[in-house]
Amino acid sequence: ALDLQQCGIGDSGVSALFRAKYWSLNLLTRINLSANRISDFGILAIAKSAYWTELSELDLSNNNISEVGAKALAEAGHLGRLSSLNLNNNRIRNAGVQALAQAQQLGSLNELHLSNTEIGDIGLIALAVARHLNKLTTLDISTNYISGLGGRALSIAEHFCNLNSLSLH
Repeated sequence: ALDLQQCGIGDSGVSALFRAKYWSLNLLTRINLSANRISDFGILAIAKSAYWTELSELDLSNNNISEVGAKALAEAGHLGRLSSLNLNNNRIRNAGVQALAQAQQLGSLNELHLSNTEIGDIGLIALAVARHLNKLTTLDISTNYISGLGGRALSIAEHFCNLNSLSLH
């Protein structure tokens, strides 16, 4: 595990980290990059990396990631082993969640944290129809703009039968 929470590495630091070719770093399974002022530019570096294929947990919470960064993550084929993705407290909005929901390579996710990401019913409906996310056991969509429509879509999503933790407050 590599915990770089609140280290202030920013985009240039995360770019350098994800270009690293050192075999020991590339075998890491968990990386915490929370609260590092990482923007979409840093996320693009993560998405384009040919390394880090063993990652199972990626914490990008409390950064400056928008829907552009979320789309880049959704298109990153090397993140197919992720079991936990934390994007809490970023501005990924509905378009970002829609991209993540359509990303087949994220089908191994057990935990998806999207609290305070400015998503609404459209984003929640996208998750509700994403059948490949059937391994989710934890879904945090709290502190967003969700009404009864989004809640209803989630409640009838049969593929979420493994959820044992759902945060909506």
